[in-house]
Amino acid sequence: MGRFFSDDQRDEMRERQGNRCNRCGCPLGSGGEANHEIPYSTSQWTDTFNGSMVCSSCHRDMTREQAETGWWKKGKSHSEEAEEFYDNRKWD
Repeated sequence: MGRFFSDDQRDEMRERQGNRCNRCGCPLGSGGEANHEIPYSTSQWTDTFNGSMVCSSCHRDMTREQAETGWWKKGKSHSEEAEEFYDNRKWD
């Protein structure tokens, strides 16, 4: 599995979210950007359970915030961070 989400994965995430941005809730239409919840550089995961669809504005803001705060790096190993992420993930 590579770094980029496939068209099928994007469609699945878009459908799961009701075709709305996972962050601000705006309608995505046929667009939107695929976002790694735990950044690919940290997790190496490109799967729908580590992804969401967001509008381009939110994706840009999220990427900047992640770079500034390093929220996904809390001194934990990748497996500990992943376990916490999946335990806290809210599914519809």
